[in-house]
Amino acid sequence: TAAVADELGRKPSSLSPARDGLIKKGLIYSAERGLVAFTVPHFGKFLRAQPV
Repeated sequence: TAAVADELGRKPSSLSPARDGLIKKGLIYSAERGLVAFTVPHFGKFLRAQPV
């Protein structure tokens, strides 16, 4: 979570609403404190392959 915030140039606490929304939609889950994982296998790889 901190690495994502750092990459975006934001504070980790500012990402909490977005994180909570993704959890409620079932796209990610909290694997352990400070970590999240996608619920669909290879979804992160798919997202990174999308054009910006």
